[in-house]
Amino acid sequence: MKELQSKIHLRRTGLIVFSARILSIFTGMLFLVMITGWLSPTKFGLWEVILSYVAFASYPSYWLGFWATREIARGRMIGRTVVLMNLVFSVGAACAFLAYSIMSYSRFQASFAPFLLAVMLIPLVYWNQAVNSVASGYRPEAVGYSILFSETSKLLVAYVALFIFKLGINGAILGVVASYVGQGLVITALVGGAVSEPLSLEAGRRWISDSWVPAFNSLGTTISSADTVAASLVTGGTLLTGYYQAAFQIGLIVSYSMYLSSGLYPLLLRGSSDATANVTLDLILMFGMPMAVVVIVLAPRLLALLSPAYVAAGNNVSLALCILALYGLVSAISGFFDSTLMGKETADLVAGRDFRTYLGSAFSFVAAVNLGYAIAYIASVILTTGLGTALGLSISAIVVVWAACQVGLLVVAVLVKLRRLRKAVALRLPSSLPKYLLASLVMTCSLYLLSSLSFPGSAGRLVDGVRILGIATAGAGVYFILLILVDGKSRRLASEFLHKFS
Repeated sequence: MKELQSKIHLRRTGLIVFSARILSIFTGMLFLVMITGWLSPTKFGLWEVILSYVAFASYPSYWLGFWATREIARGRMIGRTVVLMNLVFSVGAACAFLAYSIMSYSRFQASFAPFLLAVMLIPLVYWNQAVNSVASGYRPEAVGYSILFSETSKLLVAYVALFIFKLGINGAILGVVASYVGQGLVITALVGGAVSEPLSLEAGRRWISDSWVPAFNSLGTTISSADTVAASLVTGGTLLTGYYQAAFQIGLIVSYSMYLSSGLYPLLLRGSSDATANVTLDLILMFGMPMAVVVIVLAPRLLALLSPAYVAAGNNVSLALCILALYGLVSAISGFFDSTLMGKETADLVAGRDFRTYLGSAFSFVAAVNLGYAIAYIASVILTTGLGTALGLSISAIVVVWAACQVGLLVVAVLVKLRRLRKAVALRLPSSLPKYLLASLVMTCSLYLLSSLSFPGSAGRLVDGVRILGIATAGAGVYFILLILVDGKSRRLASEFLHKFS
C-alpha cells in the first residue's frame, strides 16, 4: 500500500490535471468557435440534444467504475474487469440510443443521419468511463496527460471534417470520436499496473449486485442533462437551446477548478486526514475565483467570438453567461463536497452490508440531494421555457431566468451538503480568502481597463480571439502577482510548484 500511496500527491496531481484542463479551455473554445461558425443556433441546439442523448445512453457506464475506483484505491488492481464488463454493456446501450433516437428525431425537425453517426460514441464513452475510473483510483494525473492528446486529436479531425469536407454536425461528432479514442488510448497505456489482476467474475457480480448505489448516485446528473431535450420539446425546436448552451458551455469553464481535487478522493479512501480536504478547498477558491472574474468581465466578447448572433440586440445572453460563471464556481464546490463526503464514507467496507447500511450512508445522502436538485431544475426549465415562450419573452430574457434558476437551486443543494459535511470533516474557510477577494477585485478593474483599450471594434474572429487570450492572461498575471506579494501561503505554493516541475 505504501508503494501505491506514493503514486498520488494531492497538490501535484491536482495541478497536473488542472493545468491540462486549463489548456483544454483554449482547445475547447477553439472547437466551440469552429462548430458555432458552421452551425446556426438551431443546429447548435440540435448538436447539444444529440450529446444529451449520448449522456442518457451512457448512464450505466459509471456504475461499475464507481466500485472499481474504490477497490483500486485501496490496493486491488482489478481494472481489467471493469474495462471488459463496460465494453459488453455498451452494446445494449448503443441499441437503446438508436431506439429512442428513431422515435424522437423528427420532433427536432432534423434528419436521422447525425443520430446514426453518434452511435459510435456509445462504446467509446463506456471504454473511457472504465479507464477513467481505473486512473482515478490508481494514477489520477493520467487523466491530465490524456487530455493533451485527446484535445489535439479532436481539433485536427474537426478541422478536416468541418472546413475541408464541410460535414456540419457530422464533422463535430467525428471530432468528439477522435477525442474519446485519444483519451482512452493514453489512459490505457498509463494505468497498466492497475489491470494486472485477471478477470474477476466475483468482483463483477458484487458490483452488479450493488449497482443501485452508483445508479442512484448518478441519476441526478443524468436527469440534469435532460435540460436541453426538455427545453427543445417544450418550445418545439432547438433555437432557444442553442442560445442557452452557447452561454452554458463558456460558463462551465469555471467549474474546471474542481479538477484541483483530482487527488482528493483516492487519498481520502486511503485514510488521509481532514487537512487534505481543507487544502483542496483552498486551491479551488484560489483558482476558481479569478476564472469566474474573467468569464464575467469578458462575457460579451466571449459570446461574440462564437457568433454575433449570441449578442445581437434582443438576444444578448451576456447576463446569462455572467450568472452561469457563478454556477461554474458553485458547481466546483459542489463536486468537492461530493468527493469529500463519499471519500470519507466506509459503508462499503462493512461486513454483511445490506440496503439499510447504504441507506444511511453518504452515498445515499449525496445521491438524494443531487436528485432533488435535478428534479427541481428540470421542472424550472420546463416552466421557464414554456411560460417564457407563451408570453412572448425574448430569448435573452428566458435564458437569463433559466440560468438564475439553475444557479439558485444549486446553491440550495450545496448548503444542504455543507450541513452534512461539517459533521464528517473539520472544514474551514481558507484564511487567505480575503486576499483572494482583494486580488479578484484588482483583477476585475484591470480586465475592464484592458478590455476597453483593446476592443475598439471587431477585427475578425482570429484577432478577437488573440485579444481575449491576451487580456485574460494579463488579468491572471495581475491576480497571481498580487496574491504572491500579499499572501505567504501563495508564495509557498508557487515555490513548491516551480520546484516540482522545474
